[in-house]
Amino acid sequence: MKTKSYIFLLVLVVILIFILGVRYGQKVEKTNKTINYLISLPPTKPPLPSIALETKKYLHEGCIVSFMYPAWWKTEKQSTQSADFYFENKSVMTLQCNKTNSSDKPKTNWLTTFQKKDPKTGMMVTISINDSQKNWFQLIEKTFEFTTP
Repeated sequence: MKTKSYIFLLVLVVILIFILGVRYGQKVEKTNKTINYLISLPPTKPPLPSIALETKKYLHEGCIVSFMYPAWWKTEKQSTQSADFYFENKSVMTLQCNKTNSSDKPKTNWLTTFQKKDPKTGMMVTISINDSQKNWFQLIEKTFEFTTP
């Protein structure tokens, strides 16, 4: 064969390799776009476990207050000026009331506390919630009210 034939075959092989490379590049680009799309999708949130959100209304006659609280909390210790709420044998909330004008809040780090004063009786009511149960704080605070004796 003549050299011109070899050069012609070489040019055809180079063109064939170029065409195959372009086609392979298109395939890779399509795959990359698919992967980028899948990566850009936000992850779906797992379904939240269904917990029965039952509440009970609590009425403390000594402090003259009422509020809603989770039904699975138990009131084990109760007196005329205080009440303790438990869940799984652990204290989760305390309610205290007294006639003094004390603004002292418990000095423990694991409590969320709020105080309210009854304008009629002057009774100061303090509710302290364990931080492990503080997601119930808003329910208790919003439903908290002084009742009539």
